[in-house]
Amino acid sequence: MTDEHRCTDCGGAFKSADALRDHENAKHYVAPKKPFLDFKKHKGKVLVLVVLVVLSGGMLYLFSQGGSGAGAVSYPPKLSNAPIHWHSQLEIFVDGKPVPIPVNIGIGVRHEPLHTHEPDGVIHVESPDTRDYTLGNFFAVWGTRLDAKCVGQYCGRVEMTVDGSASDQFGELLLRDGQQIVLKVTT
Repeated sequence: MTDEHRCTDCGGAFKSADALRDHENAKHYVAPKKPFLDFKKHKGKVLVLVVLVVLSGGMLYLFSQGGSGAGAVSYPPKLSNAPIHWHSQLEIFVDGKPVPIPVNIGIGVRHEPLHTHEPDGVIHVESPDTRDYTLGNFFAVWGTRLDAKCVGQYCGRVEMTVDGSASDQFGELLLRDGQQIVLKVTT
């Protein structure tokens, strides 16, 4: 064959270009890839989708900041402008051994007025509202039991001192700036 046409996929020989094309279409046809999204065909839909994503992101940001536009009150509060910004020190001992207070209690999607930053036992009381907060409020944010019989999972005889003096207020204790609170559990 002088005018032989060869298939590049399988090496088959054909007398004409038409015969080769028919062979390739029948045996080696690969459908053309369609674009994931034909922008020209769906330009309006793509534009609407982009606008919705941008608006949703902006709204999510605003709501995470607690605001809804100009003049909105921010939550979490701007801590430097909080009417209350106190620190109380909490220590817990079980059978004479210290129990660490976890970091970031009350810190999350919603920044609670009662929270911790470090494992040092400092309870931060930072609130846009001038109101009383109790040790029970802090333990509720922590999700931990506090009463005259138990501190968290540790139950037995519970003693509490506040600034060195015995107290039986436990959850009702009003938190104040500079307070030293010690809870001792004997199991």
